[in-house]
Amino acid sequence: MKKQYNLLSLLVLISFFIVIDGCGETEKEKAERRLKEMLPLDPQGYKEAKWGMSYEQVSKLLDEKLIEMPGEGGLYVNITVINKVISSVNYYFGQNGLASVYITYGRSLDRTSIQIDVGDFNEVEETLINKYGEPIIKERTGTPETIKVGDGEYKDTWKFPKTLLVLSYSRERDKFFEGVGVSIYYMSVEGMESLPREKSTNDF
Repeated sequence: MKKQYNLLSLLVLISFFIVIDGCGETEKEKAERRLKEMLPLDPQGYKEAKWGMSYEQVSKLLDEKLIEMPGEGGLYVNITVINKVISSVNYYFGQNGLASVYITYGRSLDRTSIQIDVGDFNEVEETLINKYGEPIIKERTGTPETIKVGDGEYKDTWKFPKTLLVLSYSRERDKFFEGVGVSIYYMSVEGMESLPREKSTNDF
């Protein structure tokens, strides 16, 4: 009986220290641990184009040459097909090479756009979740109807050790275009400092 009691006491003591050890993890440590766990899923760029690559390296990976946008400070555009929809992929090159990739889904280089709705957002969201898991942040303000008139936004955010990925469904407006759009933004965590500060993500 005494041996059983001692064994039970030992198990309780071990469980106590395990609980105490888990409680000792700070929020910062939890975040760092989660980032390490996400490392295998980190895209570290967009498809074959990886952070830090030069314009020449990225250009060789594509079927056609990147189109430089005059006066945009390191912005090159490639027109491609995503989910059977013609879209533009915007590559930003900073001092240390490729720093971000901004995709305007359903919008081509000549500023035209197809009709986009929340169903397109849901389709892209499902594709990204299947590939990277659930986003760490899901923001939903307004409704699909109010977004069409400029009030509200749907946004998902994934964070990896070297990449920040943001998917959004919102109303876009610039001097060439106004309407509802789906955007996918891949950003290098280390390379963001080298991006041109005056560039707005809503400028096509």
